[in-house]
Amino acid sequence: MITVINEEDFDINTVVDEMFEKHGIDQVATERRFNKSVADHYIKMPRATEPGFYRAVVSMGAFQHRELDRVFGEKARRSRKEVPFYYALQRRQELEVRYAGHVHRYGQELRERLPIIEHESIWDFYKYIGYDYKKKRFVEKS
Repeated sequence: MITVINEEDFDINTVVDEMFEKHGIDQVATERRFNKSVADHYIKMPRATEPGFYRAVVSMGAFQHRELDRVFGEKARRSRKEVPFYYALQRRQELEVRYAGHVHRYGQELRERLPIIEHESIWDFYKYIGYDYKKKRFVEKS
């Protein structure tokens, strides 16, 4: 967490550069159950020069698109049923910058910090949440 003391110390570009250098394109999936955030899943993504980068990035983008469609798509709007759970994805540095900016501006946390669950890869994340990336659906945990 970045703590900013005064106006002269705060430079949003420096914060973004530090976060990108530290986390690359690592993702945070905020687990939401009945419209309440319950946990942040930190997902380590491979760097652009590492094997598996393209597959992981494409898979994450497709997962994010399916989650948005499942929660906010036409079918969800027509049924008007509340989705019991979903995962809101964003880059890790975007979340950290938002926290840092909020602390700088208001002197307090953006929201209460959630429990953090760290995953070594997108595939570990899928396994943990019970998502079959080949069938593109959630499966029952046994």
